Amino acid sequence: MLEAFRSEWIKNRRRSMLIGAGLMPLLTIIFVPLGIRRALSGGGGGRFAGPGDLTKLVLEGDKGLTTLLSRGGTLSAVIALAIVASSMAVEYPHGTLRNLLVRQPRRIQLLSGKFLSLLTFVFIAGTLSLGLGVLTALLVAPGQGVDTAAWTSSTGVSNLVTLYWELLVTILGYSVLGYFSAVLFRSPAAAVAVPLVYIIILENLIGAVWTDAPNWLYGKLLGGVINGESVLRSDTAVAGLSRGLTLSIIYMAGMGMVSALIFRFRDVTS
Repeated sequence: MLEAFRSEWIKNRRRSMLIGAGLMPLLTIIFVPLGIRRALSGGGGGRFAGPGDLTKLVLEGDKGLTTLLSRGGTLSAVIALAIVASSMAVEYPHGTLRNLLVRQPRRIQLLSGKFLSLLTFVFIAGTLSLGLGVLTALLVAPGQGVDTAAWTSSTGVSNLVTLYWELLVTILGYSVLGYFSAVLFRSPAAAVAVPLVYIIILENLIGAVWTDAPNWLYGKLLGGVINGESVLRSDTAVAGLSRGLTLSIIYMAGMGMVSALIFRFRDVTS
């Protein structure tokens, strides 16, 4: 497994992977000032939580920074899904995976090593994204007349630390879904598109007709995790933090086991 982990890092250093990972901090740096500006202009106010719904009063509270960064965390997780799914799925049509299996016939160890390598990669990108988001907010907000004293208080820092592990759990959840999709579909396009269509479109359609959907659907459960430190989180749109964390971990374990079974017994012919 260690050899598979190390070999995957050769791929992780390729330009396409670095560009994909770089989108996380880049979009965060763009999004944070826009969120502050919209909050100060009194915009937003829809049913979904996020910076678009902020007011200056909320922004200056000890959860103002975490509320501002919460939606950006979801975007980072979506990018992580695309990176993990495409990186794994592309090895099927290119024949790379078949060659790797010749050298490493223990399929589960190979699968685990590759996933852990990709997960470490997107964790680093997510950490950098959050760190730059915090730095950007601290630099931009005072110039816009926002008092950031509560952000750096003991409570504010504690909330930020909590948001960090919630971000890692959310990235993990989206990465597991992406890896499961890659093993299932074995096509880069399908591996990325199918889970995104499910989370962005299908879950919202189901939620429109099933009021209890946020308490059971995977994307809504992860939404409850990443929005755990958001003042403006909507209980009608996403699950609660405790339920979201518990059920999403159960779903992750299920997808991990199914992925392992598929990878273990299905022939790799290309």
